[in-house]
Amino acid sequence: MEIDRNSTVAKIATDHPNTLRIFEKYGIDYCCNGGQQLETACKTAGVATNTILEEIQAVKQEPAADTVYLRFLPPSALIDYIVQKHHEYTNLAMDEIDHLLEKIWLVHGGNHPELHTLKSLFQKEKGELTKHLKREELQVFPFIKYLEKAAAGTESVIPPRYGSFEEIWGDVTDEHEHTGKALESIRKLTNNFSPPADACTSYTVTFKKLETFVKDLHQHMHLENNVLHPMAKSLFQKVYPG
Repeated sequence: MEIDRNSTVAKIATDHPNTLRIFEKYGIDYCCNGGQQLETACKTAGVATNTILEEIQAVKQEPAADTVYLRFLPPSALIDYIVQKHHEYTNLAMDEIDHLLEKIWLVHGGNHPELHTLKSLFQKEKGELTKHLKREELQVFPFIKYLEKAAAGTESVIPPRYGSFEEIWGDVTDEHEHTGKALESIRKLTNNFSPPADACTSYTVTFKKLETFVKDLHQHMHLENNVLHPMAKSLFQKVYPG
């Protein structure tokens, strides 16, 4: 695929996973607003489109990232990958980061009142994400796996529970957008994950873990929004035509 300023960010990210680190570097949203054209995304992020295009061309020459093959997996295998790779990590990381934020707030909160806002925001998002991941695992993902079997003829077609696939996926989209905004607020509150000059080791470690957590969630939502969703929607239309 030829990449230009009119290419969508989601298409670039899906076809060339090596570009994800470029989008992360410049704060370009490739997971929740990936449908926008690259030029529009660059304007929003405040970076020159030509700069991004040059860096994209450079990473395209590198060996393909392992994740390039994920878009060729059947939906059930992709779901299993998402749960094992991203859901399990997210649940573990949230507990660890929550504890660390409480720790550094108690020590440094007097000099850095923004830590209270950061701690409160993270705790709220932790609660929302916990419910979101459970709903995906107990409701959305099993239905997609059913669609795959029904489309292959290995399971009988039951009367549709939803008038369209978006009836079950719509909440996923809304929750992803909410999470995306929260992650952007976290990035700003941490000054792009840069600890202050008086930061102790725990402070620095917490910000590093937060950065890793945010990047993983971006990749996680990208796989669901831009890879799994189109697959599942196509299956729904095949199982329930018209």
